[in-house]
Amino acid sequence: LRIDVLARETAQEAERDAERFLRQSGTAHDSDGALWNGFATQRTGAAAALVGSYEQVIDTLAQYAAAGIDSFVLAAIPHLEEAYRIGEYVLPALRARINERAHAA
Repeated sequence: LRIDVLARETAQEAERDAERFLRQSGTAHDSDGALWNGFATQRTGAAAALVGSYEQVIDTLAQYAAAGIDSFVLAAIPHLEEAYRIGEYVLPALRARINERAHAA
């Protein structure tokens, strides 16, 4: 799965930062909860982005994994800051959750 991620401590903070990015870039989006279509397609190539709290993003990625997706290509803008957030707050919890499910099965 190739998808952008914009995650913050709260969903409101993530949505505020996403809206700010969209205003600055002049990009329109279509959102369905945490899934925002067209968020940064021109910059990263991803058709959609997960925008929400760390827990929301972890939940959504875990659902994709449970559905059988076993490879993820995650990106975001700005690259460095978002990579740090994903590596610090999302990936460790996502790995733990996936491993729990694998052991339970």
